[in-house]
Amino acid sequence: MLFLLAAQSFGNLIDADFESIAQRAGQAAETLAVMAASAAAGEIAEWMDLGWDGTWDPSWGPEYRDGFGPGGSEWTGLSDWTGKTNNLAKTAPIEIPENAIVKAGPKAAGYEQISYKWNDSTYKYEARWHTQTPGAPAGSGNTWVVSRVTPGNSTGLRAVTHIYTGNGQWTTKFDWQAAITAYQNGTMTAAQEAMLKAGHWLAP
Repeated sequence: MLFLLAAQSFGNLIDADFESIAQRAGQAAETLAVMAASAAAGEIAEWMDLGWDGTWDPSWGPEYRDGFGPGGSEWTGLSDWTGKTNNLAKTAPIEIPENAIVKAGPKAAGYEQISYKWNDSTYKYEARWHTQTPGAPAGSGNTWVVSRVTPGNSTGLRAVTHIYTGNGQWTTKFDWQAAITAYQNGTMTAAQEAMLKAGHWLAP
């Protein structure tokens, strides 16, 4: 599997999703059914075909590493993007506005991350670029994960988080976390694997 997911790298993905158990069960069943059908129809793209295509734009500056990117032996790190986070944002699977709040730094779990946060009139977004996580298969490389939150309100509607899994599809955080847990326990289904691959986007 070319998507790499050490248990530590997902600690920050667990949120307090307070939908009812019945709602969650229904959403999980529906999502997995859709993913299974898509996988059977060959509609789930291979991980290496998603997101950034591996082409280095000369306007970003020199290629920082010999063998940079897909097929190469090395990948970029935080130091490569110092003062160039706007350039990195151009490789994300969705458009990141220039006014997004950027936060960069090493994570306690042993990888590096640059996050971008912004709002529109409906959602709160976060796009996270991170380096290969500890325990991931060799060569997994760097990836993007994009999430959005539908805010709650004073009438009792709970905030709900979704992960972008391509082609305009947003998967509930509940389903996403269930797939991660299944991966960690060795019980992941083909549909869950496809979903996790679709939500981890190739990055420089």
